[in-house]
Amino acid sequence: MSEAFVSAHNLIELRLRELDTEAEHLGRVLHSLGASGPTQCRGRSPGNASSGQVTGRTPGRPCRAGFLAALENKPSTRISGISAQLAVSADQAHTLVRCLHTQQTIHKSANGYRLAARVNS
Repeated sequence: MSEAFVSAHNLIELRLRELDTEAEHLGRVLHSLGASGPTQCRGRSPGNASSGQVTGRTPGRPCRAGFLAALENKPSTRISGISAQLAVSADQAHTLVRCLHTQQTIHKSANGYRLAARVNS
């Protein structure tokens, strides 16, 4: 039963991080349209973990660097292939892809994703 709780806890934390990322992105879009942005943020502040314990998730930067390296070595690779290669969940990989795509670090091509510098080559 404790594995089910840990799994549910991890899924909820992942979804909260995704929502925080989406809220930040929407705030930037709203700001770029000339609006002042939301008056109140929803969700938790980044340092306000419910249990105070460190989770066992992969740090963002090594995962990001590994993802970009894998994409550079084999452009147009599917996200599921890269996530398996990096030993991260598909959800984590898709969250990273959304972030990298928003930052225009990568671009979607017909067969997958490519680094932004290699789109025209």
